[in-house]
Amino acid sequence: MKCYDSSTFIFTVSIVRRYNSSMIRLIILVLGIFLIWLLFYSNFSKQQRVVISLLAIALCAAGLWLEQRGETPRAGRMAVAELVECGVNGKHSYRTNFDIQFCLQNNSSQATVKRVALKFVALQCDLGDCREVQAVSKELACDLAPSERITLTENINFKMVDPLDENVVWSVQPTSVKAVF
Repeated sequence: MKCYDSSTFIFTVSIVRRYNSSMIRLIILVLGIFLIWLLFYSNFSKQQRVVISLLAIALCAAGLWLEQRGETPRAGRMAVAELVECGVNGKHSYRTNFDIQFCLQNNSSQATVKRVALKFVALQCDLGDCREVQAVSKELACDLAPSERITLTENINFKMVDPLDENVVWSVQPTSVKAVF
């Protein structure tokens, strides 16, 4: 159960893409060598060569598509309502920055959360009447398994929030979720 901010996610995605592109290059190279052998050095008839070539290309494309389909986090595989905030508090850290510590619970029985967009809200509450002071959105890369809970801390800049105000109430709301099965 790990979550990373968007800059760490971009670095991780570039490593994964490098691996995937290397694997794709290898598959294309092997397919090219096979097709050269098939077309120029095999003893098959012209019609058989064309059929075998088209089948090899179709199988290769289908395999790549199936491999990527299961690993790519997608929206819609899990409802946003299944990822709930299970506690939040904030503490002033420096100038206009606050350390927001929050808990997320994955209530899905099958989907693993890979990316989540969150809306962090600072509310000014006086005598039970609350108004929104400022909201900040942030996207995190996660690995939150089904029916698991995680506690995270994010340092977020809230320029409109007075660091000395004791009546600030914090809220974290998931706005979108990308998951895999």
